[in-house]
Amino acid sequence: MNKDGYLDDQTFKIVVENAPLVSIDLVIVNTSDEFLFGKRSNRPAKDSLFFPGGRIQKGEKIKTAIERIMYDELGSKSVDNPVFIGYSEHHYRDGIFHDNDGFIETHYISLGFLIKNHDCRTIQNSSTQHSEILWMKKPDALLHTEVHEYCKDYLNTVI
Repeated sequence: MNKDGYLDDQTFKIVVENAPLVSIDLVIVNTSDEFLFGKRSNRPAKDSLFFPGGRIQKGEKIKTAIERIMYDELGSKSVDNPVFIGYSEHHYRDGIFHDNDGFIETHYISLGFLIKNHDCRTIQNSSTQHSEILWMKKPDALLHTEVHEYCKDYLNTVI
């Protein structure tokens, strides 16, 4: 494991091949009832609109992971009372690793957290994870073809 808490590629590939990953999805809504999406720059789900999120590192507390993800992806350490809204199982055929048979499927157990009334003035795209970020009303997001189905599942659970 390197100093940032991430596994080297060889070790991470073994984990992806053999175990689900535990991650967090941040369903952030502002005071205008708009949800934050990022257009993914990397696999899996490249080019789809997705909620900010990431893996939980070994030994990392969930609250700390939420704060790290907020800072790494959005440049904000402000987390306004995240509320657990459920889990989702994500299965991707277009993972970051491949073998002779094609891509190695990535399996995530993702914990969804709703962050309401976030001050969108503190949000910026500070990551290579997203080519852009945008805010969208729930009805628009549910109809948008680039919003990933896993995000639509979360949207259907929140008011």
